[in-house]
Amino acid sequence: MITFLNVKSDWRLRAAFFESLPICVQKNSFDVKPLLQQGLHDFEELVVVHAIHCITVLIETAVLGRKEVLELLEDTLPFLSHPGSMTLSGWRTHGLCISDQQLWTVCSPSLHLQPQQLRWLKRLKRLESSTPGLEYRGDGAIHSELPVGDTEAMVPRSRKGNVGGVGVARVPGIGEMRVQLSPRNEWIRFMVIELLVLLDSRWTLADTLCRLLPMVRPYLSDTTLLRLNNKLVILSCLKSPIPRDIWKKVTEMTPEQTEAFQMFLDRGTRGGAITCNDSWFIRVFVRDTLEPDLFEKLSRFSRLLRKMAEFRKT
Repeated sequence: MITFLNVKSDWRLRAAFFESLPICVQKNSFDVKPLLQQGLHDFEELVVVHAIHCITVLIETAVLGRKEVLELLEDTLPFLSHPGSMTLSGWRTHGLCISDQQLWTVCSPSLHLQPQQLRWLKRLKRLESSTPGLEYRGDGAIHSELPVGDTEAMVPRSRKGNVGGVGVARVPGIGEMRVQLSPRNEWIRFMVIELLVLLDSRWTLADTLCRLLPMVRPYLSDTTLLRLNNKLVILSCLKSPIPRDIWKKVTEMTPEQTEAFQMFLDRGTRGGAITCNDSWFIRVFVRDTLEPDLFEKLSRFSRLLRKMAEFRKT
């Protein structure tokens, strides 16, 4: 099975390896950390999705210990800045589908919503309004069509049989909203969030506050967050991701350009000027400088970008 990881021409074999790995390994059978790291360094995003999902399953089955998880988080957490969008596939309150028009005229007065519940609904509606490609059906449900193709069949599935990237946001006193990521390379952030929620439920409060949260806080816009037990709250607190066009150009650079970009990031990390006049840099970023916020996000990917370039080259 390990030879599947060396098949660079077919990402499906590499993804299938991580889909099957939890079935084949047991606790203390052999060290799977290098294999998982190789999956996180893959240049194909769908393989990365399967690798993160595999880590989640191995934590659930107690194959991975705390030390291994902390080391894997160094390569996993940067994907919280990965470009991606979220689609909301339906409102469900007390078994009813609530449309946009019904939300305030029917739902709010009849349920006598409290201020906290109204804030939750407003936050969910903001997420909905910022999501392209949504359409209303006759029953009032919000629905987004999933494209059918090879990639959809390879999406890892959760314990309940849903597509991995599907979660349920529970609004206090109201009901549930199903959150689903679109199946084309845009659910990596949610897979990392699912991993964080699992760790929050498995680790002690001291481990969460002293070990996990300090690693996650650089990716949060709201640093007052004390628990990682709600997927939607974490998602709403994340900083904006790296733009997709920038990410595509950066990950498609040659190994030589990646090495030069690595030196540029190292220089900026040490306090140097984040300016570069090289032609490849201007072609990627359309300017000779890099915004501090974007520089910070890309600098966390510096090690992963180098590994991805090496993986493409071999």
